[in-house]
Amino acid sequence: MAYASVSKTDEVHPHGGSSPPSGSKICITANFTAQKYIGFLFKMPNDNKEFIPGFLVLGKIGAGGMATVFKGQDSKNKRLVAIKMLHPQHTKNHTELNRFVRESKLLMKFRHPNIVQGYQFGTLKGVFPYLIMEYVEGQSIQQLLDSIGPFPEDFALSVITQIAKALDYMESQNIIHRDIKPDNVLVLEDGTVKLIDLGFAKPIGCSIEDVTENTTCGTPQYMSPEQSQGMKDLDVRSDIYSLGATLFHIVVGKVPFSGNDSLEVMSQQVLAGLKSSDVKSRRISKQMHYFIEKMMAKEKDLRYQSPAEAIEEIESIIDAQKQMEFHPEDYEN
Repeated sequence: MAYASVSKTDEVHPHGGSSPPSGSKICITANFTAQKYIGFLFKMPNDNKEFIPGFLVLGKIGAGGMATVFKGQDSKNKRLVAIKMLHPQHTKNHTELNRFVRESKLLMKFRHPNIVQGYQFGTLKGVFPYLIMEYVEGQSIQQLLDSIGPFPEDFALSVITQIAKALDYMESQNIIHRDIKPDNVLVLEDGTVKLIDLGFAKPIGCSIEDVTENTTCGTPQYMSPEQSQGMKDLDVRSDIYSLGATLFHIVVGKVPFSGNDSLEVMSQQVLAGLKSSDVKSRRISKQMHYFIEKMMAKEKDLRYQSPAEAIEEIESIIDAQKQMEFHPEDYEN
């Protein structure tokens, strides 16, 4: 499957729920409703699909809570692209609109092999924001978990170190992600990992109010204790906790904490410890258990202090294990 996936976990949005707030209206402009617009996209004749100048729309890839993603093609160089469009009901919500614009600017600015590339931002009919992005073939970690179950440890660590490299780059750009989770990470056929959603990213040291948000944002099942408590001074160590929760999910096959609602899950992120039975049931290695516990320490000072530190330790332990492996062929004459 190509870029895009539909989240199966609850996202905490500024209005406090996983769906648009009650009473939200469909945007109307020049007697052209958003509902009619969406219908227009899917009913266009095959020879009239260039509704964004310079790009052909080849079909729908998928949709999430915030946006729909289409497969497209650059009319000039024939390059395949992904076209991400903000859902019409969010266009008059300043928080959601600003978040989409901020994500678009970051993806167009960033240059890293583990972060999907943004090419062009614009608005259709002056109202509907869109982002032209790199098109990549792959499946999200969540899709892979749903289809094949937990990952082998070596592959899991390869995925996690690539995400950590993306986070390390983002930290160098003074940005934290705030929503690391399996749905937001794409795995390509060759094993390359791409971070595909920066919707909740914000500058390090920037208060929530500074980016027009006044409530906790993120996905409860992967949020750090400080993020769950709505703290404003988040840094990359919060992303490292989320990385650990993602690693737990990848190798155990379920999220570290679950509950009847988002508040119960966030409460566990703050107060509850990891269940050793979950780790033992999957026969997780001591090294893997250590990585998870270190990333998911409740006190941020006890975690890895940077993605680079996590990468260095994980890779050094993997290298040490490889050196200790016995290869009979090395002793053959």
